[in-house]
Amino acid sequence: MGLHLVPFLIGAAVGSVMTYIYKDKASQKKIKDVTQDASDKVKAAAQDSSDKVKSAAQDASKKVKSFVKPDKVDEE
Repeated sequence: MGLHLVPFLIGAAVGSVMTYIYKDKASQKKIKDVTQDASDKVKAAAQDSSDKVKSAAQDASKKVKSFVKPDKVDEE
């Protein structure tokens, strides 16, 4: 019976600590700053990936056009 109580007590302790940390104003600011940094990094990585995919698609398009119509590639 005591083994079933251990996970509950661990969860209660973790919940209490997290509540205390989140209620603290300094901790809230730190959490906000960390999440904003993470968000900025994800946005930058997504933009970089998007740019690379766009560039690769344009290169592939040019290669296909030069294969299909070799004389028309230089006109664009």
